[in-house]
Amino acid sequence: MSLPAPSWSERRIVHRFATVSPIRFEWLTAGGDLFRARGMTRDISNGGVFSYVEHPLSAGLEVTFDVLFPAELVGREAVMLRCRGRVLRSEKFHNRFGVAVSMEGLHLIDTAKFYRRASLRVVPASTVIAECAGLHAAVRDLSPIGAFVEDRDPQPLGRRIELHLQTREWKGEIEMDAIVRRVEPETGMGVEFVVITRDAQRQLRELVRNGATAE
Repeated sequence: MSLPAPSWSERRIVHRFATVSPIRFEWLTAGGDLFRARGMTRDISNGGVFSYVEHPLSAGLEVTFDVLFPAELVGREAVMLRCRGRVLRSEKFHNRFGVAVSMEGLHLIDTAKFYRRASLRVVPASTVIAECAGLHAAVRDLSPIGAFVEDRDPQPLGRRIELHLQTREWKGEIEMDAIVRRVEPETGMGVEFVVITRDAQRQLRELVRNGATAE
């Protein structure tokens, strides 16, 4: 699926639809490191989207993002799109950040297949130990985008942590930044990897490929 990219003159008059839905951004550095950020949309048009995100994104940054496109813009039921664009401006509103992002390329996502693949969790073939803020705990399961870390005293929801993962399959350890997305009291926490080096991405893919699918 594709929609024609409007010209700048068209964008000035195109109607923006107020819509609040989750949005997830991804981008790569020149060295191949992967960054992620989540947010909620404020409004969407054929030419771009404005959303509130966890931290500021630099103007000019090239990003990809997944967003639910409202039915008013596609003439049928709402659809999930994967888009490519560029940050046009970034603003601060009290304790949150707003970003305006152009929409320069997009395609329809088969949501069922995409999210099954994105959320595939495996039990590692060998023990993986997570270390953060003095904690040493076992990783119950993981995926290319996150993990569940067992801990009777998990970090608070939304806390950003520096995570170190170790296993006998790797030489040394890998480091990544993560955000606590889910907390199970006295059990552990689900974290999303939001800053991952190129080497860490490769090691995670290998670990997931060799693991057993989690229940």
